[in-house]
Amino acid sequence: TVTGDNGTVSWVVDATGRARLLRDTATVERRRIRELRAEFDHIDPHSEHFTVALRGTAEVGGESCFMLETTNSINDDVVIDYINVTTFLLEKSETVAAEGTEIVLFSDYRNVDGVMHPFRHEVEALPAGQKTRVEIVSMKTGVAIDTTVFGPPGWEDPGYRFLRGRSAQGIRFELRDNHILIPVSIEGRGRLWALDAGQERSAIDAAYAADLRLQPSPVTEDPDGTDPARGADVMLPGFGVEGVVFDEQPIATSETLAQVWHRRLGVDVAGVLGADFLARFVTRIDYARRHISLFRPDEYEYAGDGAVLDAAMSAGVLAVPVVVDNVFRGMWALDVGQSDVTLSYRFARENGLLDRTGVNALPVDASGAGRWRLVRFDSVELAGLSIANP
Repeated sequence: TVTGDNGTVSWVVDATGRARLLRDTATVERRRIRELRAEFDHIDPHSEHFTVALRGTAEVGGESCFMLETTNSINDDVVIDYINVTTFLLEKSETVAAEGTEIVLFSDYRNVDGVMHPFRHEVEALPAGQKTRVEIVSMKTGVAIDTTVFGPPGWEDPGYRFLRGRSAQGIRFELRDNHILIPVSIEGRGRLWALDAGQERSAIDAAYAADLRLQPSPVTEDPDGTDPARGADVMLPGFGVEGVVFDEQPIATSETLAQVWHRRLGVDVAGVLGADFLARFVTRIDYARRHISLFRPDEYEYAGDGAVLDAAMSAGVLAVPVVVDNVFRGMWALDVGQSDVTLSYRFARENGLLDRTGVNALPVDASGAGRWRLVRFDSVELAGLSIANP
């Protein structure tokens, strides 16, 4: 994934090769925090935005460190920095946010124009467990750089066109076991595709891709082969959803996609439209009428009387504040590809909910088989709407 910031807005190039501006509340707030930290506002004793507290000492890699906790007035993120008590260099940093924790280890410090900089960063994202290592080859300061280098590449072209006006409204879908299935047309052939915000990348069944004779894509998002069900990426030709046509784009293939969905729903599903599809639009879903409407984000204005939520976003999935039984609070993924309301095992364990009486089950969902327990609660509340006995 390629990300950047042009000094005004953050952006990301998604799996389709299109740049997308990041304007959600969580991204904007964290961008502002990074701005203030770059100006060293977090170490200003008179800062209006940051509060720093010493939380004792701890060892990092055998080195004794001061633990400095930083909170801010912009969001609820908490940063704990581990400062070496001898060298006063930053050894480790933990950022605790609603959607997870990021841990960064710093090493290989070198003197650059009188300032010590870490040339090696080891990053771990929890609870996903994703690890990234960054090694800096060289660093120079005071170098003139063309600011246009940091602009989002080709973001003016969204990669799709509405056939009627500036939106596509009233796109019909089927609802099977609370899963949304949308007709998608490729080369004049229509097949049902599932809409799944919890799947970061859209995917097509490998057998269907072979039937269409789709060509391999030079883009590969799974170079380590960590997903055994994933096949090679292919180039998906121009395709259509009612009222919208899309340009050619790379897409993942899956050897088991059609089998898993047929086992789950009993219908033929040719592919999945994931978070990379939904992220292009403002999406309105009307479950009662079974209609979806898609709008360009820069042209949409909400005029209804619904509630507005502060939602975080991770891997393309929205996280919203939910309260269970008026006691248990947390951020929940808002996933239109999930058919049930679920609590994570970790949340249930930390709140003493694992021993609740329920019915053990082994449902098969889009990701395969999992171990579940169905438990009755008193209420679940979202945006002031309370559902009794879920």
